[in-house]
Amino acid sequence: FFIIFRTIYPLKIEKNKANLLGTPIILAVICSPSISSKIPKIEQILSCGALCMNILNNFLVKGWGANWLTGWMANDKKFGELANFLKKEKVVKKFYKPEPCSFDTLKEVHSEEYIYKIKNKTLENTLVKKIGFPLIDSVVRRSLVATGGTVLASKLAINYGIACNTAGGSHHAIYDEGAGFCVFNDVAVAAKYLLNRGLANKILILDLDVHQGNGNAEIFKNENNVFTFSMHSKVNYPPIKSKSDLDVELEQDMEDVQYLDILKKNLIFLNDFKFDFVFYIAGVDIHLGDRLGKLKISDIGINKRDDMVIRNFFERRIPICGVLGGGYNKDFNKLIELHSSLHKTCAK
Repeated sequence: FFIIFRTIYPLKIEKNKANLLGTPIILAVICSPSISSKIPKIEQILSCGALCMNILNNFLVKGWGANWLTGWMANDKKFGELANFLKKEKVVKKFYKPEPCSFDTLKEVHSEEYIYKIKNKTLENTLVKKIGFPLIDSVVRRSLVATGGTVLASKLAINYGIACNTAGGSHHAIYDEGAGFCVFNDVAVAAKYLLNRGLANKILILDLDVHQGNGNAEIFKNENNVFTFSMHSKVNYPPIKSKSDLDVELEQDMEDVQYLDILKKNLIFLNDFKFDFVFYIAGVDIHLGDRLGKLKISDIGINKRDDMVIRNFFERRIPICGVLGGGYNKDFNKLIELHSSLHKTCAK
């Protein structure tokens, strides 16, 4: 039985001010701020002085470059488009609506001061730049709902065997900082949630994003009940790697055959640990067309990877919670198709 989540936020104009926060209006996917169909005409946008000034201030005063805008817009758009694609392709059978992650659940992983500063949008500019997103209402809301969705997906995975988020995988966030387009570490929060409530005792975080899952490595470095595995590009972000329980560094421009062979051998090794829960970060930034990846994995390679991972744990009756991870493909439609591989594989 396969479950996905989605929440869509409309763009609201109130008192000459743009508010991207909105309210959930569709019972479907986790943190999918699909605003492309909600954006008013350019004249209306230009009248939204507060938002425009905030963006200009970030560019001209605070020193933001084009990267944060590209990342912010791409992420805001892709979650909703992925949800629509899954519905169109009839992959989705049931939707659950998540709530924003509670303060009490967040503080099991993140510092109270950091949580307050994110919620109140008072985080120091140097730390906001490290995240890579402007700290506005929509970003705060999306981060809270995405994290709440991964927590919900993890609980549903225990009940049904498999559950997937259509966001999540913010694996660079640590105890008191965000980084690399990650505000809250949703997988770490969900893992702590399960452990602290006796819902799991031996968790594997299987991270196949092209970037190392340094946030999970740091958060769980002294946690014996969580095993962090990261298989990533050797020469990619972060420049200084953390130490996971098992790191597999991949050479630049690696292709399908070698990649899948390395993954297969590591899955065989990991099976001996007898995990009772798995989080799978299914980043598609390993694709040959990704702007931020440095590997050359094909569409078929990603499909085979997802099938290998899902079958490995599902056939062993180990609950698995899938999250998106990164994806920055040059072709946006291709990006949506690649991300859908996780959900299509689980739906089988």
